Amino acid sequence: MFILPTEYKALIQEQILDLTIEGDTALITQIEQAVVAEMTSYLNARYDCQKVFSLIETWNAFTGYAPGSAVINPIINNGVIYTATIQVAGDMPPPIWSNTESYAANTVVYYSDGTTSTGTYQNTSGGTLAGTPPLQPGWTRTVDLWIPKDPRNPIVTLHFKNMVIYHLSMRVNARNMPEVRALAYQRAIKWLEGVQAEKVNPELPKYTSVTFDTANDHRYILFGSQAYHNTRW
Repeated sequence: MFILPTEYKALIQEQILDLTIEGDTALITQIEQAVVAEMTSYLNARYDCQKVFSLIETWNAFTGYAPGSAVINPIINNGVIYTATIQVAGDMPPPIWSNTESYAANTVVYYSDGTTSTGTYQNTSGGTLAGTPPLQPGWTRTVDLWIPKDPRNPIVTLHFKNMVIYHLSMRVNARNMPEVRALAYQRAIKWLEGVQAEKVNPELPKYTSVTFDTANDHRYILFGSQAYHNTRW
């Protein structure tokens, strides 16, 4: 999935969304696929859309993850998106440390205080730690296999969600479309047209293939000539 189901709540009330899809969550998936195709038609001349719309996976202990892979942790289910820093297999993304939680011996957590102390820590005290921040004795800094990081472009995700909601609203009542939905969709299309025309330059993954010129991305020149003809008689 590119968008987590809970992320739509910021733009539409959950009850309204449920009424719109009539309990059919597969409908959202269908609309999302259509929106990916719609946005790709504007972006794919300049950007690698397979990477732009890379999926967020549900972490699985039996799956190996390459660096840069994005997952959510279904066990702690805190809505945090984690990105792998190295090749990872079997190691679960750690919960975010909280002073209201108790952590058993050997528990691994991610601690963030906005300084260089931010990182992954393990409870090596031999007992339970509660309320004790990882900077205190009992915690040991360890390797950052996963870090809380959303690899998606926030502007793309915003427009994507608005476009999905617009198409869902069209399905329910196209003639009485809420103005806020129509305007949000128009802003999304205007932004996409700006990107396509190279007037807007978002930070998105570009193609790495040698087919593309490094200076102009999608512009390239083919050199050659017609077959040689001898015009001497």
